Amino acid sequence: MHVLGAALVHWINHGLRGLRLSDVGLDDSGAAVLATVLRHASNTAPLTLSLVDNNLSLVGVIDLLASLASCTCVRAEIEVSETLQGHMDELVAVATNVGIKAICDDDVFEFYSPLAI
Repeated sequence: MHVLGAALVHWINHGLRGLRLSDVGLDDSGAAVLATVLRHASNTAPLTLSLVDNNLSLVGVIDLLASLASCTCVRAEIEVSETLQGHMDELVAVATNVGIKAICDDDVFEFYSPLAI
């Protein structure tokens, strides 16, 4: 994990409530770093991740979903891009299989990790 990842773990562990990484060119390699951060962090407050308007593919989103399963009280928003549009049912199935609630509309996926802190 690089320096930014270590800093994010620290911020989440100390009560970060929101992280907006919208329209920053986040791709699957960035999603992998964020997934690693979520696996190493232990949030002390509910956390919202806004990841809309990025370049995530199915692989990156599935990596994030797997990491959300190990979190508590984390909500992630991900845009339904052209790349993800045909995979809505698959993402809901993956989320369900790992114990995450998924809400999908035409524009945004919302994923919720387990609630207990």
